[in-house]
Parts: sequence; structure tokens; C-alpha cells
Amino acid sequence: MGSYLRAQDAVKTQPDYPAGHFALAEAARRLKKNDEAAAEYKAYLKLEPDGDDAKSAEKALAELK
Repeated sequence: MGSYLRAQDAVKTQPDYPAGHFALAEAARRLKKNDEAAAEYKAYLKLEPDGDDAKSAEKALAELK
């Protein structure tokens, strides 16, 4: 839960920071907050479509559907 709250804070303070969105997506997914996780993966991919975690984000999105 702590990582989820820290990631939320990161996204609030730096909304254009892709890694924050990815971290929040991962934390939300672990907490079974699937809708939020999907939204955050999409936000990450919008900001950094070719980023280091893009393949992981795409895979996670496919699994959440």
C-alpha cells in the first residue's frame, strides 16, 4: 500500500513523468484496482510509447481486459 500512495503522490506532483504512471499502474494492479491500473498503463504509454517499460505495460493491459 505504501508504494501505491508514493506513486500517487509522484503522479500528482509530476503528471508528465512516465515512470510515475508506470509505478502507479503496477501498484494499483497488485491491489486489484484494475480500472486504475489500466488507466495508468495507458497514461504511461501515451507519454512514452517506446519506453523501457512499454512492452510490460502493453502486456499488462492485455491481461487486464
